[in-house]
Amino acid sequence: MNKVKRRGSGATAITSVSNVSSAPVHSATQRMRVLLQDLQAIEQHSKIPAVPFTATVDAVFSKASAELSTLKQQCLGRVDSIHRLMLGRIIVVDLNELGHFRSIASAVQAAQSGDTVVVRGGTYVENITIDTEGFTLQPGRPDTVTIESCQATPVFTIRAAATVRGFNIDQQNPTQCAILITAPTATAAAAGTQSSSVVDDHVVGQQQQASSPSSSSSPSPSSSPPPPLGCTSLDHHHGGGGVWSGDRCCVFEDCVVQTVNLTAISVSCAAIIKACRIQRTMKHGIHITNAANPLIEDNIISANGKHNILVGARANPTIRHNMIKLSGGNNINVQKRGCPLITMNTIHDGTDSNIMIETDANPQITNNKIHHSRKCGVCFAEFSEGTLEGNDIYENAYSNVICLKGSTGFVTDNNVHHSQQHGMTLRSGSTPTVVANYIWSNALNNLKVEQPEDPNLVHKENITTIAPTAPSSNAGLLHPR
Repeated sequence: MNKVKRRGSGATAITSVSNVSSAPVHSATQRMRVLLQDLQAIEQHSKIPAVPFTATVDAVFSKASAELSTLKQQCLGRVDSIHRLMLGRIIVVDLNELGHFRSIASAVQAAQSGDTVVVRGGTYVENITIDTEGFTLQPGRPDTVTIESCQATPVFTIRAAATVRGFNIDQQNPTQCAILITAPTATAAAAGTQSSSVVDDHVVGQQQQASSPSSSSSPSPSSSPPPPLGCTSLDHHHGGGGVWSGDRCCVFEDCVVQTVNLTAISVSCAAIIKACRIQRTMKHGIHITNAANPLIEDNIISANGKHNILVGARANPTIRHNMIKLSGGNNINVQKRGCPLITMNTIHDGTDSNIMIETDANPQITNNKIHHSRKCGVCFAEFSEGTLEGNDIYENAYSNVICLKGSTGFVTDNNVHHSQQHGMTLRSGSTPTVVANYIWSNALNNLKVEQPEDPNLVHKENITTIAPTAPSSNAGLLHPR
């Protein structure tokens, strides 16, 4: 506060309250009280010139109101959390009739938001559909529950935001996936809820062991009564999940998906696939469809029968920090109009190319290690596009990078070396921009340019032909668009 002495008086008067918001007080109401005291002090000294105090009062009140509004929302959030904790029930599933239900499907149908369905150990033969939001489904102890399909449908069909974790899932039907995540139900979508489905900690594969007695779909009375449905426990967890780009989405985390007859994971939404091992399927490791934009992060994706990752038409996923290796086809195949961001991965030992960019695809490929393919490191197919920047591309069997007829990629700042044939191959009719790459120690040509349809497209002064063992800096433009 600014204080001055009144002329002819030992008293002090306040001429400004502009600094009241910085006063050492601890709440909005305290700030308003301090302001009132200051104004009362000024009022007692009528000879003090008038100052615009109204604006100050409005500013302090506005700040106090905003703080109180925030506190109100935080309190309401805690009330909602406590409400869910108080209402949440533990529902027990037990094959031996020592729980509330013998079948998981029946327990799921009875579950409400905030509940936890705990499944005791055993092998359950059933198919489960989830249409209720906000509950958790999990085994009582890790790695003790196996769920086998009993129909020609997925083991899990999840159509609402729920948490499902910790089961071994055996899909015995060779024409179906193990887990199918679909859009939220019409009711949930109409409510406008920000929701997500979570599927984590699973081992998904073919049948692993003989079935125990199949479970019934109806509840059975218990010989030893379980706790009442309203009880809680210290091991009570509630539903929730990750959100990618603000959309309703699914989360696959810490899963092991292997030895499946079809594609391991098919994604048609803004899912998060994180920290999984996806391996040894008969088809693709991950297939991204329907213009989806999932995040694929920190996974090991290996030894799948066709492509480790297939990016479908118009899909735009982010693929980062993965180990992608040993594919039966291409490690990553980007189909027509697919435009993924592929960054900071290690991609190696593809049976075909490590990365195949198909016609009209336009990926951004940055800061990856791409090596030891049986064919090409990166292949720009006919009339494809894309950016290839800052990658370490080496020891691929054919060309480390090849651009086919009509391709117009932008290739810059890559370290291209030790190919078993050519460092870069630019086929006749391709018109990429190639600038500032480091191309060296390739077995045949560091940079092989076939005769273009238009000889004027090649700037000869920017092409340096040197011995394979000497480094080459591609510092100029080649085939500028």
